[in-house]
Amino acid sequence: MLERFSLAGRTALVALTTCMAGCGGGGFLGIGGDDFPTHLCHELRAAKDLNLFDGQAHVVVVHFYPLQNATAFEAMSARDLIRGAKPAGVAGEPWQTTVLPGQTLRLGEKLPPETADLGVVADYYRGPSRIVLTASCDSEDEERVITLAAGAVEKPKLEADADEEAE
Repeated sequence: MLERFSLAGRTALVALTTCMAGCGGGGFLGIGGDDFPTHLCHELRAAKDLNLFDGQAHVVVVHFYPLQNATAFEAMSARDLIRGAKPAGVAGEPWQTTVLPGQTLRLGEKLPPETADLGVVADYYRGPSRIVLTASCDSEDEERVITLAAGAVEKPKLEADADEEAE
């Protein structure tokens, strides 16, 4: 069939096929390849008594690290992470947000394609608290709830599980 196309046409066809195979998240035409997420599906829920100091709730600065590998993140001190240190295995630029007591934030940030985990460090008065969680979701509709309790960040729960506990 390629005999019908001119040399320029065959070159364009090869270039188009190569581009399509390289785009779309891995695999040919975006089919197959790695299962890395493209965006977060997590929600932050802060306790009303968040970051208590002198009997009053205060904001918490939360730092996020897209991770290709979590080993160096887990080995580094949380204080160093808050001060801006970048451990090996970081898949992209870390970012941060400030969370108010009682606030709920939906996280929908885009992630680098190689992100497997998300490192979360919350800067509490009593000392930083951190977790590592899977960045991917099992389905498009699934959200994971990260709870910022009074003095520690807690592992995420599926939204349905968190709603059941609230009842």
